[in-house]
Amino acid sequence: MAHYIGDDCPGGHHDQMVPADPIPKQLLDKYDRLEKEYQKLKAEQNGHAVPDCAEDLLVVHAGLDMTSDHGRDTPKRFLNMLDDLTSHKNCNGDCIKWKVFESKADEMVVVKQIPFVSVCNHHVIPFIGHAWVGYVPDGEVVGLSKFARVVTHFARRLQVQEELTNDVHSFIDATLAPKGLVVRLEAEHLCMTIRGAQAPGVTTVTTKTSGVFADHTRTAKMEFLEAIR
Repeated sequence: MAHYIGDDCPGGHHDQMVPADPIPKQLLDKYDRLEKEYQKLKAEQNGHAVPDCAEDLLVVHAGLDMTSDHGRDTPKRFLNMLDDLTSHKNCNGDCIKWKVFESKADEMVVVKQIPFVSVCNHHVIPFIGHAWVGYVPDGEVVGLSKFARVVTHFARRLQVQEELTNDVHSFIDATLAPKGLVVRLEAEHLCMTIRGAQAPGVTTVTTKTSGVFADHTRTAKMEFLEAIR
């Protein structure tokens, strides 16, 4: 589990990442071991053990009261939550069962408002939204539920929305090889709406197009936008 403090911050935005109260080096060393230690303990003790560095993080920086009934199991729940939200981090798409069918369909197919939850790679806070997928078949189609599975699969990891959009598009395009493909994501990033700028309700839209949808002289893109409006 990565942390970015001071000169370790990627992109040079050091002043935005340094906490008001510097974290003791002893705790930083423990944070660096968090992922490895937690996974090892889970394997050895069937998921019931919790590394003390998780408790330190929550107690020191979040004010967790470990003596209360509500807080006693919070470190374990916290780590389980991270596991749930990044459950596909070690799978590159091979675990998605994808079967295509021959078809004479040659008109646009659109799957609308696929819900997803992902986790911001910068702040480890969820971003929540919907995806729209449109494609023009080229002799083959796929079960509609597969598009939702692909979006959910690639959403379950630490990342940024731009890369999520590209990952979903690349997988569908390589697997289905349609005449055209468009993937559109719209999401609210809690790292922007509940912290930082604190601008609730703001959403971010990202789009990736190829084939007939990337040809601005044709009507496919306009038809897609009309279909999702």
